[in-house]
Amino acid sequence: NKNITLDLNNHNLIGNGSDGAVFVEGGNVTLTGEGLVHGTLGADKYSMSVWAKDSHVVINDGLFTNETDGSERGTDLIYASGNAVIEINGGVFEAATPQWTLNVKDADYAAGKANIIVKGGSFKGFDPANAQTGAETNFVALGYQSVKEGDYYVVKPL
Repeated sequence: NKNITLDLNNHNLIGNGSDGAVFVEGGNVTLTGEGLVHGTLGADKYSMSVWAKDSHVVINDGLFTNETDGSERGTDLIYASGNAVIEINGGVFEAATPQWTLNVKDADYAAGKANIIVKGGSFKGFDPANAQTGAETNFVALGYQSVKEGDYYVVKPL
């Protein structure tokens, strides 16, 4: 239940498995500055970069990556559950399995409890305006658009 701003300051945050490199439960965390946030594949076959549970996470900058063993299980790069909201204003997102770049726990999303709101950033091989992580989902905020530029979808104001 704390408010924390974490300046990546060109450092690497590397975490293992389902807890991810950054796991926030019940707090408010802002990630800013250049740096790497990387999820390595754990024994549980998960490799999350950021997991927000019952919290609010703001991502302003950074490079977010993860790895996979080739299966789709647990390869969510950025994941929200419970009453979590993740707000993405910038950064570069390169998931090992692009389909799972952004994901919200299905039951929490359907109940209107958890969400990801994208107002900026570059997403390799993943269109945040047309996510296919269950039901078709548009994570892009009103007044913004997702534009394909090479291998990336870039979110910017209309």
